[in-house]
Order: sequence, then C-alpha cells, then structure tokens
Amino acid sequence: MGQIKYLNADQNLQRLAFTSTLTMANPMGEYATWLLTGTATIIGAILVNIENVSKILSIFALQWGLSFLVISMLIGVIVKQFGIGIASSISITDAMHSEMGNPSGQDMLQNLKMDAKELQEVMTSAFLWPLSTIVKKACEKSATDVLAGEKRLIRLLCVQIYLIYTQGFLGAVGLLFLAFGIDNNT
Repeated sequence: MGQIKYLNADQNLQRLAFTSTLTMANPMGEYATWLLTGTATIIGAILVNIENVSKILSIFALQWGLSFLVISMLIGVIVKQFGIGIASSISITDAMHSEMGNPSGQDMLQNLKMDAKELQEVMTSAFLWPLSTIVKKACEKSATDVLAGEKRLIRLLCVQIYLIYTQGFLGAVGLLFLAFGIDNNT
C-alpha cells in the first residue's frame, strides 16, 4: 500500500511501520497451528494408549501433563484467531484506504449527506452487541486519531505474542510433567 493522501508524512511513516509490523500476525498464527497439531497428536497418542501409558506414568503426572497440554491447545486456538483477525483487519483497512483514495471514493466522500454522528450510528447498527459497542468506540477514537485502528491492531499483536509464548511454555510444562512422571520401577 502506498502513501495515503489525507495522511501527513509523519502519519504515513507511522502507518507503514505499524502495518509492516502487523505482518507478523499471520506467521505466528501458522506457528500456533503447528504447535496445536503437535500437541493434539501427543494427547491423541496418550489417550489411545491410556492403559499402557498409565502403567508407566504416575496418575499425578498424567493428569497435570494432559491438563497443561490441553490449556496450551486452547491458548493456541486464541492465538490463531488473533492472527486471522489482525490479517483481515489490515486487508479491510487497505481496501478502504484504496477505495477512498480513488476518484469515485473521493466523490462519495464529497457527497455524503449524513453528519459524522449519524453515519456512526448507521454503521454500528449493523453489528450485534457487543461488537456494536466495540465498533462505536473504534469510530469515536478514529475521529480524533486517524491511526487509532492500526494502533489497536498493534496492541492485539502484542497480546498475540504474549499468548504464543504462553502456549509454548504451557506445552513444554505439560511435556515435562509427562517426562518426569515416568515411573522407573515398572
């Protein structure tokens, strides 16, 4: 995406930095998918062979190991959703900027009949609660900060980063419980 006409040079540079950084969301989502796949495979292998596994693992280690692995999987699903949401939001934002930057988009903006408040109400009315509230707040914030959307996505990316580290950590803890729970006396 090139420079946006109605943004000044500082804002264009900030937007370029934000959107370039946000490209990390997709690969992190794919990484989360690989972690999910591996974790699901481990859980499946344990459950299919639960009788044999329970003979060599303590019940304590089996319960806690599987619990940490399942929690890791749940966090991975959230990480994946964040990646999809961030990538989709950037795509939508770029499409909107592109449309508003061409002559027909400029004509549309020049010929708007509603004021900003009415337009905001009409736009948010299409969404169900709680999304309508989230969209309304986003519209209000964007009225004072043209890069509010990109900044919000950067914050979501930060949460996604924290969650992917948590996913990996909990998966490793689960595996350690399983590994150290092996009873050598059998």
